[in-house]
Amino acid sequence: MSALKIGAAMAVGVVLGAAGLAAAQSAAQAVLPLPTARFTGKKLGVIDIDPVAFPCMKGYQLGLSITTAQPGAGLAPHSHKAQWEVVQVVSGVLSVQRNGGPIEDHGPGDVMLNDQTVGRHQVLNRGTVPAVFYTAALGKPGGPAPPTQ
Repeated sequence: MSALKIGAAMAVGVVLGAAGLAAAQSAAQAVLPLPTARFTGKKLGVIDIDPVAFPCMKGYQLGLSITTAQPGAGLAPHSHKAQWEVVQVVSGVLSVQRNGGPIEDHGPGDVMLNDQTVGRHQVLNRGTVPAVFYTAALGKPGGPAPPTQ
């Protein structure tokens, strides 16, 4: 093969490789649209953490809620500086994007953990059916997140 053909083949390879990399980066940088509606939910209960049994948790509460996200409903980008959350999807699909990373879809039985280390994240129902999920939240209303040890 002549040097000219080898050089042309290498140039085509570089261009195609760069195009593939750009497409992959573009897909990884997809952004969830802002929600068109808010969630509707019901708080099922809140308990105060016993400061005698758990002195380091004085003032903290544990709450449980059930929430329905109609198609298009979600939360704009936010962070959890004052609580930890455990979210379990019951039905439908919730899409989550953390810190501008890839969009993750969570369906029935999936569990998501959100705390102060997650950073900014957004949740949205991009589907065509309602998504229902439970949220257990532990935190000190208006205060710092729970201790890690």
